[in-house]
Amino acid sequence: MEAADQVGIPHSKIALISNGENLPFVTLSDLVKIGETAPEIVRQKLAPGESKTKVALLNFSSGTSGLPKGVLISHYNVIANVCQLFHMEQSIDFEGTVTNGCLPFYHSNIIPTSLLTNSLRSCSPHAFAVE
Repeated sequence: MEAADQVGIPHSKIALISNGENLPFVTLSDLVKIGETAPEIVRQKLAPGESKTKVALLNFSSGTSGLPKGVLISHYNVIANVCQLFHMEQSIDFEGTVTNGCLPFYHSNIIPTSLLTNSLRSCSPHAFAVE
């Protein structure tokens, strides 16, 4: 709590993986329950060619070659990356596999390699072990 207070993170923005000490914070299990009762996501359809111009993700560059900045990633780029990974891995049997999201979720590579391609791999992505 002290670290959160020092950098100005409100306690309402803190989530715990588990709550063994009965602290007044939302837990991962609470978030799963909220997600199960959330309204259905409405699928948006893009017009032909629109995937090349519509922004799907806003990734942040660390600034390796300059100042840190937001990088606009189009739907076309994301789809192309997922297709490349699927093509490379199509001979591997992932049935029943559980994968772990080990990259930070703000990292640009976590979206195509872990979150999106797992549905094509027939495996379940897990960021945390849920009790």
